[in-house]
Amino acid sequence: MVARNPRQSERASSLRFRLRAAGLVSAAALGLGAGLAAAEPVAFYGLGDLPGGDFESVMRGMSRDGRTIVGSSKVPGLVVSRTQAFRWSLDTGIQPLPYRTDSPSGTSRAVDVSDDSLEILGYNDPRFAVKWAAGADRPIDYPMPPGQFASPVAMSGDGRVAVGRLGPSLNFRPVRWNEDEQPLVMEGSSNAFVRGLSRDGSFAVGSDQFGTVSDTHAVVWDAQGRMSRLPEADPSRSSQAFNVSSDDAFIVGTYSLPGGSGFNRAAVWSLDGSLPELLSGPAANSSTWAWAASNGATIVLGRDTSLQGSSVVFWDGNRQYHELHSFLTARGIDLTGWRLTDAVGISADGRVIAGNGRNPDGHNEAWVAYIPTPGTALVLAAVPAIAARRRRTA
Repeated sequence: MVARNPRQSERASSLRFRLRAAGLVSAAALGLGAGLAAAEPVAFYGLGDLPGGDFESVMRGMSRDGRTIVGSSKVPGLVVSRTQAFRWSLDTGIQPLPYRTDSPSGTSRAVDVSDDSLEILGYNDPRFAVKWAAGADRPIDYPMPPGQFASPVAMSGDGRVAVGRLGPSLNFRPVRWNEDEQPLVMEGSSNAFVRGLSRDGSFAVGSDQFGTVSDTHAVVWDAQGRMSRLPEADPSRSSQAFNVSSDDAFIVGTYSLPGGSGFNRAAVWSLDGSLPELLSGPAANSSTWAWAASNGATIVLGRDTSLQGSSVVFWDGNRQYHELHSFLTARGIDLTGWRLTDAVGISADGRVIAGNGRNPDGHNEAWVAYIPTPGTALVLAAVPAIAARRRRTA
C-alpha cells in the first residue's frame, strides 16, 4: 500500500506508528537501533523535501549503519530557489543544516556523514569545503588557500579525514584534508577525480587520465597522496573506481569491455592485487556500473543502462542480478509513478539502500529502501511491505 502524509511534522511519527501497527518493525528499529524485526520486511519511502521553494531533494551520502542520510533540497531564495544541505533520519525526518550567513547565495550541499552521524561533510557557496558538527549553529570551514574553490566528496568514518578536489577554475586537483591541516594536494592531473574514501581514511579511490579520454584508469591514493593504478587485465581498456566497501576490503567501479564495444561492466577489486571481478546484467548490449558495496561486498549496488533505459540494480553475495524496482514491487511495494534514477548509498549490513528518483508527482525526490539481510533476502517468499512517501500540499 501507499500511505501519504501531507505534513512534515507528522511524517516520521505517523510512519513509525503504521510500521509498528503492522508488526513490521521492532521497537529497536523504530529507534534506529539494532535493525528491523525478525520478519525483515521490505520497505520504501521518499524523504520529502525542505519547506518552501521548488520541490526537490537529492541524497549524496549515508552513514555506515544507514541511520542518517544527507544531501540537499530546494528552499526559497531572493529571486529563485536555492539549494540547502539537509540531514534525514527516521526519527526526525528531513532537517535543514545551517549555512554561512556571509555566503552570497546561501547555497549549501551535504555529501557525506561520519559513522556516528555527528559530523557531516559538504560545501557552501562559493564552494568552501565545510563540516557540520552536532550542535553547531554554523558550518566549520576546512583550511583552504586563498582564491581556491573546493568540491569535497567523502569523509572517513570518524570524520577526521576528507577528500575532494581543490583549485582555481578549470585547474582542480585531488586533495586530502587531515583534521585541521592545510589540504594535501595528491598526485594526479587536472583530469583526476577522487570519488571515494575508505572508512579508516587510509586510502582514496577515483580515476585519472593517462593520455586521451579513453585512456582513463581506476586509481588509488594512499594517505601520503601517492597514486597508483588498480590492476587491469588489459591496460588498453578504461576503468574507473567510485567507492570502497563499508569494511574497506573492496573497491567498486566500472571496467570497459574489449574491442571498442563502448560497453562497461561493474567491477569489484579486492585489495590483494588480483584482477577485478566483473558483474553484468541479463542484456549483453548494456553497461553496468558499481557505485557502492556493503561489508564483504555481499551486496553491490549499481546501475544498468541499455537502449531500453537505465535501472538501479544490485548483485547479491552469489552475484545474482536484481533490478531494484522489480525486486521491491514483487515483494508488495507500490511504486506506481516512481522512477528510480540512481542509488549511491548502502549500509554496512546491506539492509538499507538510498538513492534518488522521480516521484509520482514528477519531482526529484530522494528515497530509502529496506531489503532483507543478504543471504536470506533472495530466497524469502514475499513478505508484508509498506511504502510511505510524503506529498507536500499548499
